[in-house]
Amino acid sequence: MIKVCKYPFTYVEIHPRGTVACCCSSYTDDYFFGNIFEQSFEEIWNGEKARIFRKDILEGKYSFCHLDMCTGIDTCKYMKKKDANLIMPYPKIVNFSLDETCNVKCVMCRDRIKATNKKKLEKLEKLLETTFIPMLQNAQLLQMNGEGEVFASSLCKKFIKIAAQTYPKLKFELITNGLLCSKENLEALGITDRIERITFSVHASTKETYQKIVRGGNFETMLKNLRYLNELKKCGKLENLSVTYVISSLNYKDLPGFVELAKELEISAQLREFMNWGEASYMNKHFDEFDITNPKHPEHKEFSNMLKLPVFKNEFCLMDDVIRDCIK
Repeated sequence: MIKVCKYPFTYVEIHPRGTVACCCSSYTDDYFFGNIFEQSFEEIWNGEKARIFRKDILEGKYSFCHLDMCTGIDTCKYMKKKDANLIMPYPKIVNFSLDETCNVKCVMCRDRIKATNKKKLEKLEKLLETTFIPMLQNAQLLQMNGEGEVFASSLCKKFIKIAAQTYPKLKFELITNGLLCSKENLEALGITDRIERITFSVHASTKETYQKIVRGGNFETMLKNLRYLNELKKCGKLENLSVTYVISSLNYKDLPGFVELAKELEISAQLREFMNWGEASYMNKHFDEFDITNPKHPEHKEFSNMLKLPVFKNEFCLMDDVIRDCIK
């Protein structure tokens, strides 16, 4: 029986350069359906490149996919073949990562504060109501923001407010560093009771380590906002809350405390390896120095032994395959 991955048929993500993908582009060797700055969404979503990709999936080939990296096909991320066609209705899940504006400089991401320039913002503003909002006509979930900080972006906040008003049943999933994810800012967006998931990027469990990783951040503010959201979750107003931790040689010793925090709050703790995305940060330029998952790293053995501690065996601790393989 052929497993049909649902993503090429129901999901789309828009990147800062306008490229449109149906999955994490690292899993598909940057196979893009098109570019939203150059084509209409209809031309992209049901265009030739989309149909080629879908046909390949329906035939069970997965020629464009790195199945060794993707876990979706081995879980519930597939759909019935009878519901999958080369031409599909507009997507059910839309992921926007258009604005790289951020309020901090996390060491694994960038060495400077990023802000989208005025010219590009004006371009995006024009597309907001003519292209982006209509894209959501069939959507159940709007995901933001994988490239910057959603609460530091005037564009993202405007987008969310308009989308919430236009589509009353639409739900939201946000990725945030948590510093601006406060009660006041969430209420201003009008989506406090319509959030399916919020993921906090934490990367530390002590103030000392946090300041090294999240440059320009405030550990106490992040924790305060995280605990506020956890209260929303307990009250049933927030469906899912999780914290994520990108592991490097700079912060791996904080991991037990991070997992303990997640256990205390009864939320998922996602452990992920530091990856070389080719960005112009010092850490990317000196990747081997910080890649603690590499067996050749001088501190790898200490890291491996630490992962054997009982704290990492609780139900709230979620490791990706690379981290799990470090346990020997």
